[in-house]
Order: sequence, then structure tokens, then C-alpha cells
Amino acid sequence: MTNSIAKYHSILDYIVSAILVLPWIFNSHVFGIDSWVLGLTGLTICMYSLVTDYKGSIAKIIPMRVHHIFDLLSGLLLALSPVMFTLEPQLWYLPGIIGLIQITTALFPGDVQAHTKKRFKMT
Repeated sequence: MTNSIAKYHSILDYIVSAILVLPWIFNSHVFGIDSWVLGLTGLTICMYSLVTDYKGSIAKIIPMRVHHIFDLLSGLLLALSPVMFTLEPQLWYLPGIIGLIQITTALFPGDVQAHTKKRFKMT
């Protein structure tokens, strides 16, 4: 991730969590395992994003490196959820694509170095 994308990491996190949570809210009459996996993963992403030490959070508690570990774990859960939880065939693409995006941003954290330099004033 380049530094220009790193500035918008929090916005992307909130968009991803909304994409995962909104179908769970609006399809309240359907509470299968697919709804629970996507909805709870979306809520979890929103919760740890709210307390990550980056722009767009309300409390700066979790360091960015830990945030990326959470992104990796939630990305793996989402990418593997169609196989692990036998999701409905029409829902396979949503967790798969979002999971791969989260794994990619976690494995290539260009914003961690910029954030560390800014915080500790490294040159």
C-alpha cells in the first residue's frame, strides 16, 4: 500500500464492515451460518478499526501492526468461509473478494513504516 492509500485505510475498513453488516441487518428474517459469519466479521472489523491508532478512529489503542494482523485473520476467515461454513453459492464471491483484499493489505502494509516514522519521528 502506498502512503496515499494508507491515508484512506480507515475509510476502507468502515466500507468493508458496512458491506458485511448491512445484508445481515436488512435480511433479519434469514439467520443462517452465512449471515452470522459475514455479520459478525463485519462488526469485528468495525470494532477494532474504531480503536486502532490511525486516522478515523475514536481511540488510539491498537497499534497499526496489530491491526494488520487482525486484517490478515479476518481476511483468511472471509476467504475460507465458503468452504468452511458451506455458504450459499450466491454468497461465495463477497467473502472471497473481501477476504483477498484484506489479506493483500495485511501482507503489504506500506502504511506501517510511514506511521512509525511519523509517530517516533524517524528520518
